[in-house]
Amino acid sequence: MQQKLNDVSQRPLDETILIQYQNALMQQSLRDRNIEEKVDKLQQHLTAQDERIDYRMGMLEGKVSEVEQAEACISEHSKDDTYAITKDVKQCCEILERYNALVIFAKAGGSKSKTSLQIAMMYQEKMYTPMLFLNDEVVKKREDLSILMIKIL
Repeated sequence: MQQKLNDVSQRPLDETILIQYQNALMQQSLRDRNIEEKVDKLQQHLTAQDERIDYRMGMLEGKVSEVEQAEACISEHSKDDTYAITKDVKQCCEILERYNALVIFAKAGGSKSKTSLQIAMMYQEKMYTPMLFLNDEVVKKREDLSILMIKIL
């Protein structure tokens, strides 16, 4: 392009030079347009990636909060010197080992919370990251629970 401009400044403008100059300008214009289109596509892609990352970060923050809550409950339970490991805990651990999932159902006061905390504490000692869904959290975590129940079946 620079060479063509130099040629124009050195020679008089005849039809051949004008056509060459016009063709060079058209080619440059097409290149510029292609670059702009590619930049636009990249910007759209980056925007979509940012949205996905923001969504995933939100999900991770929620999971971190759930893990912290579970760890706090387990820590509090570990301070309870009066709790004795029962055969129910051992049966639950066997089910967990076999199916990789466990749902505990019992009537009010049936030690569901204490049992689940004891199991979680035992698995935490084995370097697992327990997730506890207590009381009304089961309703909130219905999707996760459905996945767990599918694993059991």
